[in-house]
Amino acid sequence: MLYPLVFNIAAMICALIWTAVIHDKILPILEAYADRFPGSLVEEKEFSVVWHYRNIDPEQGRLGSMELTDDLHRFTANIDLQVLQGHKIIEVRNAGINKGMAVAHWLSKGKFGFVMGIGDDATDEDLFAALPADAYSIRVGIGRTQARLNLRGPKEVISLLGYLVREDEGTAA
Repeated sequence: MLYPLVFNIAAMICALIWTAVIHDKILPILEAYADRFPGSLVEEKEFSVVWHYRNIDPEQGRLGSMELTDDLHRFTANIDLQVLQGHKIIEVRNAGINKGMAVAHWLSKGKFGFVMGIGDDATDEDLFAALPADAYSIRVGIGRTQARLNLRGPKEVISLLGYLVREDEGTAA
């Protein structure tokens, strides 16, 4: 079985890219924007970094995100990194390492009677595309998507999850 080997090699390469480029070069750029725009913040993930700007003035966020996106695209033009715009976030990640790859790896571990993926922005589209045809893929909010279903917002997600828990416990109304 070659897939786990490829996944492990890709993870090692991503770790090297993360240390050499993202952590040393990209992170300081995002931190500079977080300093320039009080209320914004930088999140470090295993294979990406994210600038969150949902808590700043909407106009400043729009302008800052456009400027940062341009800066990052110029910087990453010849590097195997992706710059993604999500809902009030900008994420820089290793190209090819995404939620879809992660879910494919997880699903390869066995058979599952119920599979559901829920997401609310562009970074979740790889997940939706990788889910099997009988899985429940749900996009939260309006927008073009590869998900099979939509919910309007987080309250509907919470209601759905509550219903599923009650159904599993045999107490759904």
